[in-house]
Amino acid sequence: MKNTKIIPHIYGYAVCLTAIIVFLISISQIIFAVINLSDPLHSGWQSNDSPSLASFENYKTDILNSCKNKSDLSDKYIPDDATLRKMYTAAVNNKISYENHRNTSDLLVGIILIIISIFLFIYHWKWMKKISKK
Repeated sequence: MKNTKIIPHIYGYAVCLTAIIVFLISISQIIFAVINLSDPLHSGWQSNDSPSLASFENYKTDILNSCKNKSDLSDKYIPDDATLRKMYTAAVNNKISYENHRNTSDLLVGIILIIISIFLFIYHWKWMKKISKK
């Protein structure tokens, strides 16, 4: 009779432990998402090949250097400052939009996982108390 109670308890404790781990990981995910939402331009990952978005001057330098590195300058179109400014503004807006979307979805997923983990923990904890009394 005692053996039949061990397996449900192991299952219940395993689910509760998993719920606690998911809860803690989701809390950190939410914290990172909130921090990144406050400054989306500097959040996320940027490859070394993409131009810097720190300032227009950095962006311009990176674009002009990439034009020089590809081939002879006589055959290449080199954009003027007005075009470069439009390109920079579009790149910054794209980066901000992308990071806002990504961080908002991370925030939402984290909140949903916290709700699910709390529900699973409470349900299984009460269930284990109930089977312990039998």
